[in-house]
Amino acid sequence: MLQKRTLMMRLKSIVVTTLLSTLLPATAALADTSHVKIGSGFGIHYLPFYVMEKEQLLEKQAAAAGLSLNVTFARFSGGASLNDAILSRAVDIVGAGVGPFSILWDKTRENLKIKAIAAMGDIPLVVLTNDPRILSLSDIREGDRMALPAVKASMQATLLQFAAAKLYGDKNFNKFDPFTATMAHSEATTSLISRSGLINMHFSVAPYSTRELKENGIRQIADTSSIIGGPMSLNLTFMTQKFHDDNPIVCRAFLAALSEAMEFTKRDPARAAEIYLASDKAAGADQATVESLLNDLKPAFTVVPHGVGVFTSFLYRTGIVKHDPSKWNDLFFEEANALQGN
Repeated sequence: MLQKRTLMMRLKSIVVTTLLSTLLPATAALADTSHVKIGSGFGIHYLPFYVMEKEQLLEKQAAAAGLSLNVTFARFSGGASLNDAILSRAVDIVGAGVGPFSILWDKTRENLKIKAIAAMGDIPLVVLTNDPRILSLSDIREGDRMALPAVKASMQATLLQFAAAKLYGDKNFNKFDPFTATMAHSEATTSLISRSGLINMHFSVAPYSTRELKENGIRQIADTSSIIGGPMSLNLTFMTQKFHDDNPIVCRAFLAALSEAMEFTKRDPARAAEIYLASDKAAGADQATVESLLNDLKPAFTVVPHGVGVFTSFLYRTGIVKHDPSKWNDLFFEEANALQGN
């Protein structure tokens, strides 16, 4: 009888152990990660990330939801580098231009399934020149050179293609590509001001553009709004389907932290300017300039996507992306549906 009872207890133990070994991995798979890596870039359009990092907003939002989270930020020079970072899993969440993101969305539909979760603001990009001959983009000719963060891969590059298609038809969308050069904003600003001859145009962004426009002979010939025909999100925040689905708490906390960072910037532009200058030392701006700029840009800091539909339609028409999103939120996770973007 004792032997029978012992055998039954052993069998029961085996069953319980087997059940636990089956259930525990499934339970663990449901748990959000404890460490998030975010890919960022340089410029005023990345200020929400700079604020999130300095004020530890994502950690605070996660803690409020019961999750202890360690967050690290990595800086990259442009859209191509940011795309490589998320493809190689070096980062979990990225903020990059609508153009680079759309190409990733298109290429990863059958594997990583990268989608956006929110916008990072309608910060305008501007085309500046130091050449008195160039009055508009249609004046670009052989020998001209425009600096932008990454040839063919940056938001500036795809906006320039949009402008070329608008001027010369969709078949000529890449007409301006030969006149572009990859250059960091800080380097391009120095070159444009010094008139070193390397470039005579810069597809710039504040506060670099603010500094450039203070120089005699440098003027604006185009901007995002004139190219697209209205406001447009400069950057989107995006991630893989797996990261999104495996980390619902992190995703909710990220959205809350991103919104909080934008409200922080609107509420306290002086502190936000300090954070920006400490985070992007190459900008070469002063506190008063950045603070004034942030006051002007208050309406631009929004998580609501703008201009995504018209822009991705152009990318599809010209064959830059192979799949046509029927509506703007086809490129977004479901959280974005409530944002009422376009």
